[in-house]
Amino acid sequence: MNKMAFDDVPLPIRRALAVFEFFRRIGFPSEAIDLYVTEDQESTGVLLMWKGREFRTEHALEGSDIVWRGRLATLFAETVQAWASGELPDAVGCNWYQESILFLNLLPGLMSMKGIIPPCTVNCEAP
Repeated sequence: MNKMAFDDVPLPIRRALAVFEFFRRIGFPSEAIDLYVTEDQESTGVLLMWKGREFRTEHALEGSDIVWRGRLATLFAETVQAWASGELPDAVGCNWYQESILFLNLLPGLMSMKGIIPPCTVNCEAP
């Protein structure tokens, strides 16, 4: 895979790598973070195991990315390799990180990791 652009990689892979990077940036060691593709190859996931607790996110194929069904694991491995080897421009990785569900929802994400149910936030309806 040559230099990748932001849209060259399906959203589930971008989101999983962004969550991985989020965890790294807030201080978790890489060894505590597991990236994976589900057996049906329709979702990616991130599992953080820390001090006997687990925090998991999964990111499903949707919309036009559904064309990657069955090939998600291969593309995921290629993308991780490109990121690790420096083939991935920093700006692309930064954009992925900034679109991370945890980055966009930093406080609720951190609260969830601590097992705290956050109060009603954006898009909640009043009772």
